[in-house]
Amino acid sequence: MPNLPAHLSLAMATAESLAVPVVHRHLGSFLLGSTTPDIRSMTKANRDDTHFASLDLTRVGEGMDGLLQTHPALADSSKVNDATKVFLSGYFTHLVADETWIIDMYRTYFGGHRVVDDEVMGNIWDRALQLDMDRAADEELSGMGQVRSMLLGSESGVDVEFIEPDTLVQWREWVTEFTTREFSWDRLRFLTRRMYRDDPDAAQMVEEFLQSAPGSLESVYEKIPAERIAQYREQVITEAARLIREYLDES
Repeated sequence: MPNLPAHLSLAMATAESLAVPVVHRHLGSFLLGSTTPDIRSMTKANRDDTHFASLDLTRVGEGMDGLLQTHPALADSSKVNDATKVFLSGYFTHLVADETWIIDMYRTYFGGHRVVDDEVMGNIWDRALQLDMDRAADEELSGMGQVRSMLLGSESGVDVEFIEPDTLVQWREWVTEFTTREFSWDRLRFLTRRMYRDDPDAAQMVEEFLQSAPGSLESVYEKIPAERIAQYREQVITEAARLIREYLDES
C-alpha cells in the first residue's frame, strides 16, 4: 500500500478536488487524518484495528463503512465538530488509497505471480512502485516543508474515540519528523526486511534490484506502465472525494 508521502500527496489532491470550505479551513487536520491509519507503526496495533477492514476486502469503501459502524457516534457528520469531521475525511482518503491499491494494483499485477514469476520479487516490485510514488510526492510537495507547516497543531479539536488525544499528538510529531527525511531508495531494503526477515534470498534480490537501478525500475514500468499509476491516483481522488462528499452531506 502507499507510504506516508504518497498518502499526503493524494490527500492534497483530494482536498483540491473537493473544494469544500470546511476542508480547506482545517486542511492540516485533513492531512493528519490521511496518515493516521498507519499510526499502528507507532502503537503496534493490529492493522484491522486502524484500517477497519481486512486485507481480504472485496470493495473500496469497506474500511470507511467499518469505521462508522464500529463508532456510530461519528457516523453523522452534523453531530461532530469541524476539525473532527475533516480529520475523518482525510482518514477516509487513506483507506480508499490502500483499498484501491490492494484491489486494482496488487491483485491485478502481483497476486498469483501475474507479472513476475517469483513471489518475493513481485513484492519487491510492488514496494518499488510505492517508493517511486513517494519520490514523485516529495517533488510535487516541494520537500514537504509546506505540509509540515500545515500539520502544526493539526490535532487541535480532533475528537475520535478510537485514538487517545495524547497518542494523536505523538503521531503528529512522528509524522512531522518523518517528513524531514530525504527520499532514499535505501528504504526498499527496510521494506523488504519487514516482509522477509532473515531471508538471505530476499536480501540478495533487493540488493540486485538496487544495484541495477534505474534499469531495474524501468523493467517494472515495462510490465506496469506509468500511466497505470496515474490512473490509480485518479481512481483514489475521485472515489475518496465522492465518499467524503456523502459523509459531509456536500453532494
